[in-house]
Amino acid sequence: MITKSKVTINPSRILFLYYLFFSGATTLAVFYIDLPFKILLWLYVVIISVVNFYRYFSKKRIKAILWRANGLLDLQSEKTTFKNQKLLPSSRVFSKLIILNFRRHKLIILPDSMDEDAFRRLKVYLRFHL
Repeated sequence: MITKSKVTINPSRILFLYYLFFSGATTLAVFYIDLPFKILLWLYVVIISVVNFYRYFSKKRIKAILWRANGLLDLQSEKTTFKNQKLLPSSRVFSKLIILNFRRHKLIILPDSMDEDAFRRLKVYLRFHL
């Protein structure tokens, strides 16, 4: 994928479960506040739906990264393409996690977001170009 200068990013199941767990924990913390049950239930629904929907199902979610010859990147979402994005030095590469920071975007990429070979090649590319 990187040889063609494009990497496709799929939604991560691991990241979805992570968001679900922590939004659930936040919601449980809300139940310790002394409020009527209907308000607590409404807060629960709002927290769960907003956090998980935006992170996992949003049309603004980045679905592909395109490398340009000049070293800049294009980020593609379902609705639009963010052109000429520069990868910031605060980006990090770990063995099972890649965090890409751009000026207005942050991507968290886990191994289940793409095939194993593409994830490995992306890690190698980023380690030499960060």
